[in-house]
Amino acid sequence: MLFRPVLPLTLLLLISLGAVSPLFGQSDQGVPRLPDIIRNSPDHTNAPITNDDQAQREQALRAAQMRQEEIKRDTQKLFELSAQLKDQMDKGNGQVLSVDAVKKTEEIEKLAHKLKGKMKSAY
Repeated sequence: MLFRPVLPLTLLLLISLGAVSPLFGQSDQGVPRLPDIIRNSPDHTNAPITNDDQAQREQALRAAQMRQEEIKRDTQKLFELSAQLKDQMDKGNGQVLSVDAVKKTEEIEKLAHKLKGKMKSAY
């Protein structure tokens, strides 16, 4: 029964002195490191471990670049649809709208709404 109270006190003392952190594979700088057995294995590529902040910044940058490419692509599509609609309207007699022209205007409206949402979420 004497050993039971000593164990928590010993663990508390080790934790307070910082003797436990090397057991969990962390250096004093707070940057995690891999255990030696994994770090020295032949299939390990020695890839550096990035901080969460740096990884989040890189991920946000890639997402912003992808969103910008989507905006450019949708803008080009919107321009093409508008040009096609203008050509249809110029060819028509001006009295009657074709069903195709109405469908194209609906497609333009949907694409413009989608594009507006993407642009708002970018900023």
